[in-house]
Amino acid sequence: EFLVDIDKKKRKAKVKKRETCLLDYGKKKEKMRPCVEIIYSDKFKDAGDGYQRGMFILANELKEVYGPSEALTRLHDWNSRMGYPIKEEDLNYRITMKSYTLNDTYVNEFLDSVGMNS
Repeated sequence: EFLVDIDKKKRKAKVKKRETCLLDYGKKKEKMRPCVEIIYSDKFKDAGDGYQRGMFILANELKEVYGPSEALTRLHDWNSRMGYPIKEEDLNYRITMKSYTLNDTYVNEFLDSVGMNS
């Protein structure tokens, strides 16, 4: 299990490195991307669907921009504005245990699928 975990971490690092622009390498994001801001906005509630996937995208972006503790606070705020569609333990799990790098194409395709064209 230990070796499998190390292998997974190495693969994640390679993917993250490959998807990072050379000019942005090593820089921390200063603000959310506009396509993710749509998910964070109250307007996303009108989609009526896709809360789990939206939370997944939002959690990863918030962690990159604000760090884990601030991200969790903002994710709780978002969840309450959406009417609490996602369980507390799911929010905590996404912030503390998972981390992905999601490109703009992935986010925009999601927005298109729920009718929230950016």
